[in-house]
Amino acid sequence: MVLIKYFIFIANFVLNKINYYKYKNNFAMKAITIPTEDLIMSLLRDHLVSYRLVQGLLKAGLDTLNFDLYISETIFRLMGFGSSDEEEKLFEEFLNWSEKVMSIDFLSEDRVEPLNDLRDEIYRKLKREQKLRKLKY
Repeated sequence: MVLIKYFIFIANFVLNKINYYKYKNNFAMKAITIPTEDLIMSLLRDHLVSYRLVQGLLKAGLDTLNFDLYISETIFRLMGFGSSDEEEKLFEEFLNWSEKVMSIDFLSEDRVEPLNDLRDEIYRKLKREQKLRKLKY
């Protein structure tokens, strides 16, 4: 009886391996490619939403240190900005530009257009700075 159970176990193991190799391409994740500009635009929008949330929590008196997603740092890296004093000043300007998101009414159904407009404005400013520094991504 033990020998039969062992044989069934081995047979199932072998069949599962065969099926895995036969169908693995059906279940494998496909590589997704996204243009860098589209990725940065998406991250900028996410940054603005996150920034508004964190600033709202700050105004409510909560400690937001653990809620920052550091999306802005990722954007700066993708655009090739480093950590020089000049780029630290740019980062501070970037946060000042982001402050405009506080005036967007997020309860309104019309919030998408002003959010995208702000995202586009910030992206243009970052691209201008990038060109001044002759950085590439």
